[in-house]
Amino acid sequence: MTGIEAVCQRMATAKRVLVITGAGLSADSGLPVYRGFGGLYHDAACDDGTPIEQALSGEMLQRNPELIWRILTQISRAAEHADFNRGHQVLQEMERFFGEMLVFTQNVDGLHCKAGSRMVAEVHGSLAQRRCLACGSVTPAPERIEEVLPPRCDSCGGVLRPTVVLFGEKVNLEAIAALERFLEGGVDLCLSIGTSSQFPYVTEPVFRVIQQGGFCVEVNPETTDLSPFFHQCLRGSASAVLDQLWDRFLGVDLTLDAEE
Repeated sequence: MTGIEAVCQRMATAKRVLVITGAGLSADSGLPVYRGFGGLYHDAACDDGTPIEQALSGEMLQRNPELIWRILTQISRAAEHADFNRGHQVLQEMERFFGEMLVFTQNVDGLHCKAGSRMVAEVHGSLAQRRCLACGSVTPAPERIEEVLPPRCDSCGGVLRPTVVLFGEKVNLEAIAALERFLEGGVDLCLSIGTSSQFPYVTEPVFRVIQQGGFCVEVNPETTDLSPFFHQCLRGSASAVLDQLWDRFLGVDLTLDAEE
């Protein structure tokens, strides 16, 4: 039995599924896979030599919002024309086959929601919305990127910030709470897709699912530090592997395979 077939067997009986995604899933949408901010930046420093971790920090947003928005505008332009790929589609299609399915993502590109996934927890926030630092109002990001920076609130004129987690800030606590609630209900199957699995909020859920008796699968073109702990590792690009997995799942007689 191949790795794909073994995962299909587990999918056939799974009721509650946790999906953890990283920048590797969005790579097939044309977004670069790089260390750091949602996988969307690649320079170690800004043009003036400021380290990217300092420039994209909550502290810098308070001190120099124009600088941080110049970088955020570059990131937004990278994601502006990106669309969801087959991997995102497969995850959306999977939802109707399981009792409950949560997508816990590190990505800030909003492509899971764009693809139609219903239960999405964005641990690093999203570029799709902005919040006013003065009045706290939340509004959708405009379709066209502004030329005048930093952008201002239409209601009070205060400086806007994207609803993403900057360096030095806490991750999205609502997303963490959603993950915790889901884990408390038990997880039959966990798919870790396109993530290097370097952060505790990615590694700890995997170990908890294993302790609960669930089946954990890694989808990644490369080996990660967490790879030895997964029950199955499927190598290749996220969208290609998910498409192959889903095609196999829909086209195979799983009962017959189980008896062979």
